Amino acid sequence: MSLSLQRCDETHLTQILELQERVCCDLIQRELYVPTGKDELRESLAMDYCLGAFADDRLAMFTLMIVNRVTPRSLGHALGYDEKRLRQTVTFDSTFVSPEHRGYGLQGLALPLKEREAAALGAQEALASVSPENTPSLNNLLAGGFTILARQRLYGGVDRFIVGKTLGKEE
Repeated sequence: MSLSLQRCDETHLTQILELQERVCCDLIQRELYVPTGKDELRESLAMDYCLGAFADDRLAMFTLMIVNRVTPRSLGHALGYDEKRLRQTVTFDSTFVSPEHRGYGLQGLALPLKEREAAALGAQEALASVSPENTPSLNNLLAGGFTILARQRLYGGVDRFIVGKTLGKEE
C-alpha cells in the first residue's frame, strides 16, 4: 500500500467530514468515538496540527493535535491545568482510519508524528482521551508511553480515560 502524508487545511474539510462519517457508521458501539464537529474541524485546520494519509488522493487516515494554546478543547482544562501549563500541553484529538485501511498501523504511525511536532512547538506534555471500551486505541496509546491520568465523563457525558505522556527531548 502506498500512502502519502500531507498537512491538511480548509480544502480538505469535505474529505475529512466524509471519512469521519464513514468511520462512525462502521462502528458497532457508537459511543467509542465522538465525532469532531465541523466548526471544531475548521478551527483546527486553521490553528492546529492536522495531518492526513492519502492513498491515491483519497483520505485514508486523519489525525489532529490541538497545539499548546489556551482553549476549552484542551484536555488540560478537564484536569484543572492553569494557563501556563495549558500553553505547555498539547491534546491529541481525533484520529480516524478508513475501514479499508485499518490494520496497517496508521493510528500508531500518527503518534510519533504528533509527538515530534509537539516537541518542535515546545510542548512538555501530551494528553489524549479514549473510551475504556476502545481496546485497540487504548493499547496504542499505552504502547506509545501514555499512562492513564483520570477517568471522566467528557463530550456530553461519555465515559473516557484521559491519558498523558511527558514529552522529552529527542536524544
